[in-house]
Amino acid sequence: MNTYIENTVRFMGVRELISQAGGTCEDNSGMLSGMFNFEDFLDTLPKKKRAEAVALVELYKRSLSNSEVKSVRESTDIYRLLTGVMTGLACEEFWLITMNQAAKVISRRRISVGGIDQTTVDVRQIMKYAIRDNATQIAVSHNHPSGNLKPSNEDIAVTNRIKKAAELLCIRLVDHVIVTNGNFYSFHDHGLL
Repeated sequence: MNTYIENTVRFMGVRELISQAGGTCEDNSGMLSGMFNFEDFLDTLPKKKRAEAVALVELYKRSLSNSEVKSVRESTDIYRLLTGVMTGLACEEFWLITMNQAAKVISRRRISVGGIDQTTVDVRQIMKYAIRDNATQIAVSHNHPSGNLKPSNEDIAVTNRIKKAAELLCIRLVDHVIVTNGNFYSFHDHGLL
């Protein structure tokens, strides 16, 4: 890593550090213009400081995604609710949103963490949390670290399994949203639900 960038970044404030997580770095003088690899920066920190920085970024991402969305009316609401916790991940994660009859969000939970191109989804776990929350509606979401928005055959199959299980319990699956960095794919909007 460039020594000038490394030394400059070490003395940045919290707000400036968090902005680095987005991938671009620019200062008023243009000295830091261009791409900035946040992982390279983290590797320069002592272990304890690295853990603090990662935790801070995670808290910030969660606050962004939780701040506005209180109910789910359309696919963009699901995307906005989860984009903060699902963007920029190296591995696939599968999330559940439970809602009441008025589509107000009861909870959001990470169900599983997988590898680069897949994660295992236990439909029973999803139904367990939906029942525990007294949900009448649910939405599910997972990310594609590759950036490919197209659902795989397995994505379609697991969505159908979740939908059938939910119907048996009189719970409505409102959508399955695939999240990538800066974009999303909605099964509902594309007529797959």
